[in-house]
This record gives sequence, structure tokens and C-alpha cells, in this order.
Amino acid sequence: MNAIHVDKLTKHFNTKVLDDVSFDVQSGELLALIGPSGSGKSTLMRHLSGLVTANKGSDSNISILGNSIQSSGKLAKDVRATRVKVGCVFQQFNLVNRLTVLTNVLIGALGTIPAWRGYLGFFTQEEKVRALDALDRVGLREHAHKKAAHLSGGQQQRVAIARVLMQEADVILADEPIASLDPRSARVVMDMLEKINKADGKTVIVTLHQVDVARKYCPRIVALREGKVFFNGAREQLTDEVMFSLYEEDAKEMLNHESPELSPMVETLAAAG
Repeated sequence: MNAIHVDKLTKHFNTKVLDDVSFDVQSGELLALIGPSGSGKSTLMRHLSGLVTANKGSDSNISILGNSIQSSGKLAKDVRATRVKVGCVFQQFNLVNRLTVLTNVLIGALGTIPAWRGYLGFFTQEEKVRALDALDRVGLREHAHKKAAHLSGGQQQRVAIARVLMQEADVILADEPIASLDPRSARVVMDMLEKINKADGKTVIVTLHQVDVARKYCPRIVALREGKVFFNGAREQLTDEVMFSLYEEDAKEMLNHESPELSPMVETLAAAG
């Protein structure tokens, strides 16, 4: 069963950012979205969540969990109901720093509670228990009553993941969730996303610059280049040759991020250079 269906997605700003992008994501998959800077990864993620629409009048279509998000450059009328089932994790965490960690997690429930309770910040005891359980899963229960601003970057990203757990989203879109984290915190965050995928059966798409991380955690990888799908397949098929074609001059750095040794292909090119 497809959790996400993208068909002929095309988007222009001043230039063509996405060009006839099509792919499917199966329910329960953990998929990496990679590509050089400017390839369209983040723009694609914003389309999936309905924050951006495709070119008006185009043949573009996006559906999630069988429900239309947008078609021909127009949002579906019931897109809000689908968004409740889609949780987003951002590079910059998107927490409210002046609020407590617990309240930031409780915000994940806003799509499913009456608007007046959300406006007043009134949450039931059951909801608070669920929020604490979510914090427990990410190892931050003891920080529940601290202000979010007092946590490290890695801890703040784990709070953002707890917020998605509180939302009970079926699909998680994580856009560069480790880009601003140190290597240890990055591993912790990726371990948590992998565990949520496996233990809860959640469908997860994560955009990454670190190819070695994508290969380690994600069984399938989609790569964009200049707004087009350059690669779509199993991680075992993402060979060094494919990587050099995708990243060109940046390939050596991408292939060896946090890696203690050069791959055979990189060694050959390094010696030749």
C-alpha cells in the first residue's frame, strides 16, 4: 500500500525547481531523500506537507494515505484533515523557546483537540501523561518542566520528535533533522527515527546531506539532481559510481562524511588527482 504518491510534480519559482518528479513511498518505509544543495529536496518536502503548491494547471498530483494533498497546483479542500496525520521535523526544531518542554510536546495534540482548548492552552491529564510518555521514549522525561531554550540542539530535536509522537502521525517528514547537530547527537536522532519506523510502523521520509547516514539507516533512497529524480532504488544500488555522477566535485566529501577511511573509488580518484 502506498503511503505517499507523487506524480509529475513540477514547480517553477524564477527557475524550474522541480521537474516532473514522480515516486511512491510504501507504508512503513524509511526512505532517504538526498541530492546536492539546490536539487529541490526541501521544496519537495514542503509540497508533501501542503505548504507549497505545484504550478497552477500542471498535471502534478500528491496524495498521502490515500487522500489528496494537492492536484494541478491547488490544495485539496480537506487537506487539513490529512495534515493531522503528517508530522514534520525541521532542521531548526521549530520549538517555542519560552514554553516548557512538556508544553512544546503537547502542541502536537492541537490538531485533534477542540480549538478553544488549544487557544487557552488547556490540556487534559490524559494528554499530559501521553506527552510525558513521548518524552520518555526520547529520553527527556526529566527535562519536562525546563524551558525549551535551556536544552542543547540535539535535545531540542528530540523534543520535536516527541511532539510528532504526541501527534500520533502516520507519516513523518524529517527535513534535514541532523544538519545542525554534532555527530553524536545526529546518531541519536537517526536512531530514534529508525526505531519509530520499525517499532511503530510509521512511514518516514528524511532529507539528508550525509550519504553515509542515508546508506546506514534507509533501505531505499531517492536522489534529486537539478529538480529531477536522478536515482530511485535500494541503498545497495547506490554505488560510488552513481554517487560521483550525482555529486560530481562534491562526491569525495559526501562519501566520506564521518568516515575513517576512503572508499576504494575515492582512493583511486584521490591518487589520480
